[in-house]
Amino acid sequence: MNESQIQLALEASNVGLWQLDLGTQQFLATEHWKQVYGLSPDAPVTFERFLSMIHPDDRERFEAVNTRAHADPTISYDVQFRIIQPDGSVRWVISRLQYLVDVPNQSGLMIGSALDITEVKKAQEQVVEILEGRNHC
Repeated sequence: MNESQIQLALEASNVGLWQLDLGTQQFLATEHWKQVYGLSPDAPVTFERFLSMIHPDDRERFEAVNTRAHADPTISYDVQFRIIQPDGSVRWVISRLQYLVDVPNQSGLMIGSALDITEVKKAQEQVVEILEGRNHC
């Protein structure tokens, strides 16, 4: 697969990608990742900004997964959480995290993906409401 085919597959899947260099703390994100987070394509991003956009009620869950991923870089971890976009809207995201390190506790990369699952979450909520309505009849 060449670079343009990979780019096309990423665009078709609506997945945004990011990486954090653990040594320099440089955070890089694709345009689609920025779109998921409600940012303009040229918006500067940092890992701190990324973390600040996670809904306060979901930060502990994200940090727990991040800690597990750091402890075992041989496994990737999925986590679902809400984000608050700059315009104040709340979206649901599923993200996969993995650390890539050569030597434990040495410099490496943390990589991740982001997929907006807001519509899926809304559909799940509707199903729950319908089922709860049936149980109250």
